[in-house]
Amino acid sequence: MTLISAPLLNAGQIAAALRRLWLWLALPWFLLVALPAQAVVYTFPGALPVGCVDNSGGNYTCGALTLAAGDMFILSSSNPVNITFNGALSTGAGVLINSAGSTADLKLTIKAAFTLGSNSTLNAQVQTLGSGAVTIAAGSSVSGSISTETGNVTLGAPATVGGSISTITGFVVLGAGATVGGNVSTVTGYVSLGAYATVNGAISTASAGYVVLGANAKVGDTITVSGAGYVTTGDSATVSGSISTVSDAVTLGANSKVSGSVSVSQTGAVTLGASANVGGNVSTVTGATTIGAGGTVSGQVSMNGTGDITIGAGGKVYAVCCYQKDASCVTDNSGITPGPLVCLASAPANFECMETGANYSNGIGNPLLRNPLFTKLVGTSFKLDVAVLNTDGSIETTYAAASNKNVTVELVDDSSGNSCSTRTAIAPPQILSFSSSDAGRKTTALNLNSVHASLRCRVTDTNQSPNIVGCSTDSFSVRPSAVDLLTSATAMSPSASSTPAIKAGTSFTLGGRTQIGDSYTGNLTLDTRKLSAQTTVQNTTVQSGGVVGVLSSYSLSTNTAAVNTTYNEVGYLYLAPGAYRDDTFTTVDSTQGDCITSTTNDNNLSDTLIGGQYGCSIGNRTAVSLGRFYPDHFYISAAMLTATCTVHTAFSYFGQDGFTTTFNLMAYSAINGITQNYTGVFAKFDLTNYANYGFSAAPLPAGSNLASSITPPAGSWRNGIASVTAKHQISRPTMPTPETLMTIGATPTDGEVPPGAATTVGNATRLRYGRLMMKNAYGSELLALPVPLEAQYWVSAGYYVTHTDDSCTVIPIASIKMENYLKQLNACKTQLYPQGNVTLQAGKIPGAGLLLTKPGSSNAGSVDLVVNVGVTTNGNTCVAAMESTASAARIPWFGTNPRSRATFGIYKSSLIYRRENY
Repeated sequence: MTLISAPLLNAGQIAAALRRLWLWLALPWFLLVALPAQAVVYTFPGALPVGCVDNSGGNYTCGALTLAAGDMFILSSSNPVNITFNGALSTGAGVLINSAGSTADLKLTIKAAFTLGSNSTLNAQVQTLGSGAVTIAAGSSVSGSISTETGNVTLGAPATVGGSISTITGFVVLGAGATVGGNVSTVTGYVSLGAYATVNGAISTASAGYVVLGANAKVGDTITVSGAGYVTTGDSATVSGSISTVSDAVTLGANSKVSGSVSVSQTGAVTLGASANVGGNVSTVTGATTIGAGGTVSGQVSMNGTGDITIGAGGKVYAVCCYQKDASCVTDNSGITPGPLVCLASAPANFECMETGANYSNGIGNPLLRNPLFTKLVGTSFKLDVAVLNTDGSIETTYAAASNKNVTVELVDDSSGNSCSTRTAIAPPQILSFSSSDAGRKTTALNLNSVHASLRCRVTDTNQSPNIVGCSTDSFSVRPSAVDLLTSATAMSPSASSTPAIKAGTSFTLGGRTQIGDSYTGNLTLDTRKLSAQTTVQNTTVQSGGVVGVLSSYSLSTNTAAVNTTYNEVGYLYLAPGAYRDDTFTTVDSTQGDCITSTTNDNNLSDTLIGGQYGCSIGNRTAVSLGRFYPDHFYISAAMLTATCTVHTAFSYFGQDGFTTTFNLMAYSAINGITQNYTGVFAKFDLTNYANYGFSAAPLPAGSNLASSITPPAGSWRNGIASVTAKHQISRPTMPTPETLMTIGATPTDGEVPPGAATTVGNATRLRYGRLMMKNAYGSELLALPVPLEAQYWVSAGYYVTHTDDSCTVIPIASIKMENYLKQLNACKTQLYPQGNVTLQAGKIPGAGLLLTKPGSSNAGSVDLVVNVGVTTNGNTCVAAMESTASAARIPWFGTNPRSRATFGIYKSSLIYRRENY
């Protein structure tokens, strides 16, 4: 037997191991035979599921995805993550998605159905689009909110949702014991809570749909059915707020409890089961009210239209009131102690203003509740609902039951510190007349022609003394319409030639305007993220891609005189919607969600209603093009001049082509910054056109002038800078001229950018007036004959000297013509040497110099030699045994062709004897 040693375990490790063993042994046998495969851990960013793409910035896109049991999503980013699924998302049991993170870290957007397997954990906000339904299986939890469009939402028993649940046309079903931490709302669907299910917030249906609570279910706030639909609770159910319907019944199960009031505003019965309890009032307009045996209503039971009130044995109510009469509508008085009371006309305790059709929230019972008033638009009619309130904050549905009552509705500025009742109204008051059928809530229409950052609605009731004055609990803004940006930089984009054209860095006007007379003078702040510049590769269509420069006006005062502003780049600047905007004017609404802050589709700028709300931000809604901008001037830097010959003392000959200037040519704004967009189609300066540079030379001797080399200038624009190489030549003066120190200047212009003062492009360079000198020679026909040939230049003393600095000139030997043969000398009996192209050294042909080979005996005679300094071939020469065409030396800066005569065997030396002494 082999013994294997193992480290000793401490008590904690042993206990943990025993717990794991117990859990393993306790697993049902069917799980043991069907355990899931190895769970997969996905990280964002990092190891993404197949089909998921990282779009950067914390945004991911996935296709349809199915997670196996036990799979995990872990967020490795410090920034919030948004994942969009283009198909359905479903998971197995025990899946953990962001289980260690917070709700704010993750948002899931699913364009189909979403199914979360049992006993799973999801810390995220969830939204499905289209018909995508949401199913949360038993034992699972979602920390955030869930919203759908037309899909249903189903929670298993007992699943948990920490936030709210909302849908438009879907229904919401909570299984037994399920919990929702926030509100549950639907527009046209129904809401159903299983036994012991809990909704900590409110439940509402907007236009259609009913609400059903199972036995012992709990709702922590109000239940509001605003359209056609009923409310039914099971036995022992609890509602901490009020219950209200419009045109259907309210039925409470036995032993159920409603802390607030129960009301049916139009048609529908109210029924309380045995021992049910209502802490506020019970009211109907048309419909019977039945209080079961032992039932209790702490407030009054009122019927404001037609119907009977029945109180079972042992039932107790505070008062019974019937429309325009005493309590004769009560069919059974046995439960009333004392007997039936006559309904007295009640005075309101307060008034509230709210959005038309919105659910009323009683802030007395819960100060966190509010009745929002949304942002309004100047010059556009809007409606508000005025609600009459009781002392407990509930709506006084019997207001004006006996006769119509008028109240005054005003809008007052909320920016001052005075109480609402003492503030001056900003517009004429509206008279609003209530009747019994209004049930304490009525709509009024208003319109304002001037903007206001913060208003409240004030209601005054003078039907009793003292008067009742109530103000809305919420403030709201009246904002201006969208801003029109006005500018003098209105060239049609993206043309590189349209006008008006403005020098980059010089002033043009820019201002903002809203509807005339709306009194808005807010400051618009520049959002540089909304700026883009026209690409420089084409000017046929508007397309971004250029360098965005600096727009100097970081704020604009609206509806005042346009300001002078500058832009330091070339081309066109594009201002996207919202480039200039005011985000602060509607602060009282934007911080409460009472206007649109979302920038999707620029909804934050909308001055038309989207989902009943305007945008919070005031700014330009349409894109604006500013341009056309072009450089203010050209600037030359890093200039250097290189002479044609630099072996010794640098120099160039008058008439010689090719002394070179190199420099950087930069397109500058008026504030001396490089305009980087001066390139491509916006760079009008043709760098190959010598005339564009405005080159000049000084001092120029009489008869000479500056001209371009046969090689045109070269360079290319890149980000507003061109590295230029330009070659020059200065023609030979009329008369021989001493050495001249010449300076080259430039005044570049592209035809639009004006030339400035001349800029020196390099140090002064030497120009010399040169010639070739070739002298006559004679000697024996039996010997090679040296022919003196040298480069010379004119000096200030008034004569030519050997040009010892010239070690650059190249003389093609074949350019020396041989002609006019005399006596016995014939063509090619003597030949030129050396052959090929010879570079002068210190102004002369190196070595033995220019030679004619010996013609030999019987070949005495002469030949004329002419150097063809021009650029065309002419005559014949002998560089070999056969005569050939003389080439062109192409050195015209030496002036006329030098000529000499070489003579063999004709002239004799007069020297008879020479003695050398050593």
